Amino acid sequence: MNRWQIGEVKITRIVEMEVAGGSKFILPAATREACLPIEWLQPHFVNAKGDLIMSVHALIVDTGDRRIIVDTCIGNDKHSRMDKFTNQLSTRYCSCGISARVY
Repeated sequence: MNRWQIGEVKITRIVEMEVAGGSKFILPAATREACLPIEWLQPHFVNAKGDLIMSVHALIVDTGDRRIIVDTCIGNDKHSRMDKFTNQLSTRYCSCGISARVY
């Protein structure tokens, strides 16, 4: 979990899934050879081998008056997905299935 403070606003990242490699279906040109020379990508976006680090996460934006959940996650129990890694996914992360909710 990462946290940032921007003025009075607090942002918290809640990770559903983070994996290295296997990004050809999203970014086919992001090969190890292409990513390794780009120094600023390491260590947060590319590992030492040059594998792209993919993160699926939600963000909680806390303004002090409101908490906004930006749920960009994949979600569990979805059938018929073409991607074998997310088809019928079952993780501990509880996705509400709503793209944004204000509390």
